[in-house]
Amino acid sequence: MPTMTGSQAAPRNVIAGFVLRLARDTTKPSVSREQFAALLSVSADTVAGWESGRRPLASTQVGQMAAIRHRLMSNGARPDLVSLLDQALEADHIVDFAIALGADYRPGDVHPLGIWVLRRETVDLIAWPISTRSPAGLDLPQSRGQRHPRPFLDAQSRTRFFDHLRQIVDVTEASGDTLLRRQALYLLSFDSRDDARSFLAAHRSRLLHGLNGWSESWPAARSLAASMTRRGDRTLLLDFIERGLADEQSQMANLRYWAYWVGEARHQQRDDSFMVAGMSGWHGDILLRHLLDRLDPSLGYLELNVHTLWALVGVRARLLSEQPGVVQELTGKIERLLDESFESDRTISELNALRYALKLHR
Repeated sequence: MPTMTGSQAAPRNVIAGFVLRLARDTTKPSVSREQFAALLSVSADTVAGWESGRRPLASTQVGQMAAIRHRLMSNGARPDLVSLLDQALEADHIVDFAIALGADYRPGDVHPLGIWVLRRETVDLIAWPISTRSPAGLDLPQSRGQRHPRPFLDAQSRTRFFDHLRQIVDVTEASGDTLLRRQALYLLSFDSRDDARSFLAAHRSRLLHGLNGWSESWPAARSLAASMTRRGDRTLLLDFIERGLADEQSQMANLRYWAYWVGEARHQQRDDSFMVAGMSGWHGDILLRHLLDRLDPSLGYLELNVHTLWALVGVRARLLSEQPGVVQELTGKIERLLDESFESDRTISELNALRYALKLHR
């Protein structure tokens, strides 16, 4: 049985290795693998092992990791890719841990998915090698000679990863590991196997039972709604908006989670209680920009994005005064959306309320 410090299978670190390769590809002038190895006083095979995942970056000493970052930065590598290395190592730890366990998991075992609430950046990195989705907002450089367009995991490894998540969902329902179960439910949205949708749907009735505003099952119901939407079933999302966002407490929980998700809050949260207990230090401007960029019917989550934007403007109206350029852009998007057809009358009402608020600010 793997522990938090080791596993039955060697760590692969394919995500961090791929990010390292991307960062090296952005050095100016270009630094070859052999040149980079010479700068670090290691062999070219060592660098090749890091970049392929054959030699885990997580196994390097702290000083060596610092030297890697310093050499990349001093040779003109993109700072966003260099800073992404830490998040990539965290994502690798979760992926490697799950693959090592496969379908084995016992309630109560320490698990990296149950330690703290993940943000979008880490989830996007986890999804990178197990799906066709690249991290949001990451401008990928042209990689010289790269064999794969994303960090590569073979089919057997991806199967073990998703089988592990299913085992978590199945055995933690009554164990109290609510954060672990919720985050496993969300990551299962990237499972593209034929029975993935039916597996998620089997947990729908239990999570929605008695849901009317905030409850202990609210975070998991929200994650399941997002997962089923990604798998092509939007009925739970619309139901969640109507029933799960039915009071002020649940509205604020939704806003706090969104703000945390997009990186507005400085500190990581250990569990989901911050959604109702409060979270200081978030302004709303990053969330406003995120939601504005996601007012797109093709994304599948439009109703939730509209509702969250409507709620955000309601509690942070000053954001419109502080960002006049956003008002014009948002007005144009809302006018176009109102020409669309929606399953939810609530969405149309909220779009009209937003349009009225924008008129006041103009």
